[in-house]
Order: sequence, then structure tokens, then C-alpha cells
Amino acid sequence: MNPRCKMYRVDAFATKPFTGNAAAVCLLQAGMPQKLQTDGLTRIVAELKQPAACFVSLLTEGDSFQASSRFGLRWFSPSSQELPLCGHGTLATAAALVQGEGNQQDTLHFETLGGQLSVQSMPSEANSLPTIQITLPKSDSSMQLPNGLKLSKESLKVVVGSLAIKEILYSSKIRNALVVLADDTTRKQLESLQPDMDHMVSQLDTDQLNGVMVTCQGDGEPYHFLSRYFAPWIGVGEDAVTGSAHTALGPYWATQLSMIGQPMTARQCSQRGGDLQVTVNEGSDKAIIASHAVIVSKGEVYLPV
Repeated sequence: MNPRCKMYRVDAFATKPFTGNAAAVCLLQAGMPQKLQTDGLTRIVAELKQPAACFVSLLTEGDSFQASSRFGLRWFSPSSQELPLCGHGTLATAAALVQGEGNQQDTLHFETLGGQLSVQSMPSEANSLPTIQITLPKSDSSMQLPNGLKLSKESLKVVVGSLAIKEILYSSKIRNALVVLADDTTRKQLESLQPDMDHMVSQLDTDQLNGVMVTCQGDGEPYHFLSRYFAPWIGVGEDAVTGSAHTALGPYWATQLSMIGQPMTARQCSQRGGDLQVTVNEGSDKAIIASHAVIVSKGEVYLPV
């Protein structure tokens, strides 16, 4: 019989099931990622069919998911593309370890393709779920588009329709365009967008784009800014709630709203939707993202070895 691993199905950026962004989290023993190799992992990804598949692994024999503070972590998109960063996958993984496995370490450290990430779990005043705080590398955006990437207000109509665009930025670290809508854009208008994903890919055919962030200012009651995220180039379509996008959205809005060093409340306005808090401190190269996650189901996966 093939070896098995535990698997949790988690809704990240959520306080109740079937909201936020879903992820499958597979718990692998030390050495198993190397034994499975990328081909084995992508076969599991194709079977799970989740917005993100996360593989968290013990680093050495004798470690445990209940007591260790350091782990390996890899993320994959639904199209089996390995990701250098996945915020909602990191949040989901931390929830699986803390809420599912009973890990009580103050800080969890993950060794990832994009570098080491740190996650803290803290009691929440608002509800029974812990607040999970992720420290991610900041992704500053620039007006300078890379050579060969032709984005304009005209070409981006395939994404935003008739809504007015204030400016177009690009984050090279996460290979995302940042489309800022006019100041008078409402949440209802942002939520009404229905871009044709196939049309987006054909009109914006490029290997320099993983996704498009569309954002507008909130009214501060309670949201400081709003967003949606489309990534048909990596097989996602619309991502329900995107932690990595907020590593660029956070720095942008912290500057625009003069809220450097202050927590901002954000809403990603997909159909499932999700809330998060983003803080960017003065002089820091990090974005601190805080939210909650809910375990929806758990089981086992037979491994293809």
C-alpha cells in the first residue's frame, strides 16, 4: 500500500467556512518531498483541484508537526505551476499546524522557494479563531513596465470594462500589474466586473504577467482599500483572496493614504470575498498581513511513490 499523508482543506482569510480562499495543505514527513520529486507533487495537485495546494514538510527525522517551529513549504497553482509566494497558502498552512495539529510555537518559520517566511498565531479579541500574522517580503510597484509588456488604459479595458483607470503600475517581484481605478469608483462597481478570462489571455498574451490586481480606495468604514485579482495566465481565473497581491497593494495604499506604520483594513471583493489587515512600517522591506482561517475538512492522501 502506498504511503499516506494527512491533508487539511482550509479556507484562508475567513472566519466561517466557504468564504475566503480555499487551499489544500498536505503534511509530508522529512525527506518525502525529495522522494516524490516535483512530478509526484504536481500529480497530487492535479488530483486535489484546489486554488492552491500546499506541501508542508518536516525538515529532519524526529521533528513533529505538533512541536517543531521550522518547516519546508512549497505551493502550487491549480495548473501545477510552482509559486514563489502564496499568502493564502501560507495562512492555510499555519492554520493546519496550529488549529489542526495543535502546534503551540509562538512563531513558525517556513523555508520556501521565495526565502524564509515567519508566521505568528495570536488569540483574537473578536472571535474564537486565532489571528494569524504573516510577515512577507514587500513588493513595491513602479510605473516602469518591463520591455515587451504593453499595458495601457485601452488594452486593460478587457479587465475593467468602462471603469476609469487612474494609473497603471507593475510589480516585478510578483510579476503583477496593478491597476488603480479612479477615486470615485464604488465597491459596487468593482464587484460588478466580469472579465472574460480567455479574452484576457489572448489580448494580454505575455510571459511577464502572472496576474492583474484591480484596486480602488475604500471609504474607511471599515475598509481603507478594496481589490480584485485575476490570474488566468497561471490557471486561477479570479483568485478569491490573494495574500501575495497585498504585498504590493499594502505599500501602495500606505503611501497614498499616509498610513505608513498604521494597520489598514482591506477587502478583496470576489464572490467568496475576504478581509485582511495590512501594515507597512517605515523603512521596512516587509508587509505584515493578518487575518483568520477555518479548517473545513481533513483526511488522507495516498502518495504516488
